[in-house]
Amino acid sequence: MEEAPTKSRSYRPWTREEDERLLELHFAQKPLEEIAREMSRTKGAIRSRLAGFSAAARLDGP
Repeated sequence: MEEAPTKSRSYRPWTREEDERLLELHFAQKPLEEIAREMSRTKGAIRSRLAGFSAAARLDGP
């Protein structure tokens, strides 16, 4: 079972700054657990957000 971070941002909208930080950490190849902890989000929320970026990139095309 996944632990919710303290002072969780669960169910709160993502801000532009959070999106930028998420991508920064992801491209720096930080572990999922570390990203989730730093951003006060669950691992599931991080996975979902990254998947959304991936889908959007495919729609935009080359």
